[in-house]
Amino acid sequence: MLTGENKPNKKHNQVVDAQGGKGLDQRKNIAFMGTLVSSGNGIGIVVGTSERTEFGQVFLMMKDIDEKRTPLQLKMDDLGKKLTMISFVIIGFIMLVGKIFFSS
Repeated sequence: MLTGENKPNKKHNQVVDAQGGKGLDQRKNIAFMGTLVSSGNGIGIVVGTSERTEFGQVFLMMKDIDEKRTPLQLKMDDLGKKLTMISFVIIGFIMLVGKIFFSS
């Protein structure tokens, strides 16, 4: 899932030198979160959690991106503010009329 592969990829348990400099698809001795096993079996050791994983790094990069609001969302926000103000004016008017005509 992480590397975008759609075909099975063989893994092994031998040590790979300078693994940090290799691309994710070249790390043949690591199974990342979300890896599906199509055949065989194995035992894994967790070497990182949260932000110290490849998924965590991707999440951190995505978190820093500001989401731009679309023109429709901006117009809907403006409409909501206008409708709220109109509602308050109508409620105030009704309260004023009630106070004037129905107070004893």
